[in-house]
Amino acid sequence: MSDDGGRVATGNGSIPNMDSNNATSESIARLQQEASIRKIRSKLEECKTHFMKDMQGKFACMIDDVIKEMQHNDLHLNEFKGLISDQHTEIWKNRPKAVQKEKGKRLGDKIFTARDSIFTCLYRVPHMKTIYHSFLVMLFMMVSHTAIHDYVTKGVLNFGQRTINNGMRGFWRGVGIWSVMQASVFLVYFGLKLWAQVRLTFRKNVPLRHLWDAVCLCLFVSFQLFFMAAATYAVIRLDLAFVAVASVLLEMTRMVMKMHAFVRTNGGRILDGKLKVDSEETASNELVRYPSLSQFTYYFFAPTFIYQDSYPRTSRIDWSFAIARLLEVVGVMFFMANIHERYIEPNFQNFGKEQITPGDLVVKLFSMILPGFLIFLSGFYCVLHAWLNFTAEVLRFSDRMYYKDWWTAHNYDSFYRNWNVVVHDWLYEYIYKDMFHYVFRGSKTASSITVFLVSAIIHEYILSTGLRFFLPVMFSFFGVLGVIVVFLTRKVNRTAGNLFLWFSLSLGNGLMVSLYAMESYARDNCPVNNDSWLNYFIPVILTCNGLK
Repeated sequence: MSDDGGRVATGNGSIPNMDSNNATSESIARLQQEASIRKIRSKLEECKTHFMKDMQGKFACMIDDVIKEMQHNDLHLNEFKGLISDQHTEIWKNRPKAVQKEKGKRLGDKIFTARDSIFTCLYRVPHMKTIYHSFLVMLFMMVSHTAIHDYVTKGVLNFGQRTINNGMRGFWRGVGIWSVMQASVFLVYFGLKLWAQVRLTFRKNVPLRHLWDAVCLCLFVSFQLFFMAAATYAVIRLDLAFVAVASVLLEMTRMVMKMHAFVRTNGGRILDGKLKVDSEETASNELVRYPSLSQFTYYFFAPTFIYQDSYPRTSRIDWSFAIARLLEVVGVMFFMANIHERYIEPNFQNFGKEQITPGDLVVKLFSMILPGFLIFLSGFYCVLHAWLNFTAEVLRFSDRMYYKDWWTAHNYDSFYRNWNVVVHDWLYEYIYKDMFHYVFRGSKTASSITVFLVSAIIHEYILSTGLRFFLPVMFSFFGVLGVIVVFLTRKVNRTAGNLFLWFSLSLGNGLMVSLYAMESYARDNCPVNNDSWLNYFIPVILTCNGLK
């Protein structure tokens, strides 16, 4: 019994132990589950808190962006009224796509439309007008400083006219050269018309027509080469000073570019059978008549290098605007003359005579960074804003987009497109497109490099002829380094890119002005004994530098 009772007792005693263990396990599992739920809940609450903070931050940023956009639009509508237009939403684009589609033009064709220059629009804003006034005060103070300095030290009242007179020596002889060049340009007008008329007589004789085309093409190229060579010979033979030489050669370059554009446009029409040169009437609406002499003359004086039969015109001439721009040209000339007399001449006039250390030379070079950059900005404003707007106003030429906002560019690709729209249009239309379609067959890189080389060679040619020596600083900076930085800065950060643009422009122009000034004064102070033509290409600063 004891055994049975023990077994029963033992059995009866084991049941409550198992129940208690199960209950304990369930309670532990329940507690663990509740702890997990609380942990998950706390994590979710934490995520919710972070999510709400993030969303609040994003909503706050979105609200700030909307407010800034509204303020920006309000500023444009009220302060910068001239910068936008209801009729031309792409007014600052050089080739608006909407206008292209409307007019049926090919993609990439230049579109002319009535618009003011950016500075003209900005000057309507009182804040920007104040900056303009500050530059006028700067001009007045610099001219006054030069006048007082020369009067106290030399007893001569000089406002910068000494530099202007020296630079413009032979000005009237230059005017005579310009008159002959301008008269000879009309040979192209009559020559192209003669080519087209004679070509009509060879309609059925294809080989003879092709021979006539080849002969006329050779004559035109020969005429342009002779035109350039004769102008270069004349300015050297008549001993014109640097500014006079540069003015004549710039005009020569302008005429060559215009002749090329006129022949390229109308010659293409003749070859395509779209230009009518005989006196017979035709019912075809596709044919246009050969440009009249008045159209040709207007184009040759209009501030554009792209030929069209007609351009948008203003209804009247605003003489107050034209005179103000002409006075700006005169003011910039005196400003640059004073920069020469106050900075360039004192720094380098004794180069080659006095002994200087490499440290002194570095100081001289860096002291020219700001004056060199001011010359760069002054030249831009004088030519591309003041002079071209004066010309446009007198000729009632209403498309005044000669430059765009290059100062906001963050890479050199954008800078070169926006810096000089007038020349860029010609290079794009008559060099880049022809190279792209007919020479390099679709290579944008090769076509772009060709454009850079053509532009750099012309710039260096004008400087070398005017200075009477060959020092390829402009070609190296513009045609070599300029090409490299275009590819290096295409994907750079906007802020960093704009800072680099301004820094490199300041440094490059300062060094360029310094090197040309050093070579010029070195040739005056260390004249070459023999008359060999090689002296034109050998830099004198390599042997006449006065370095210790």
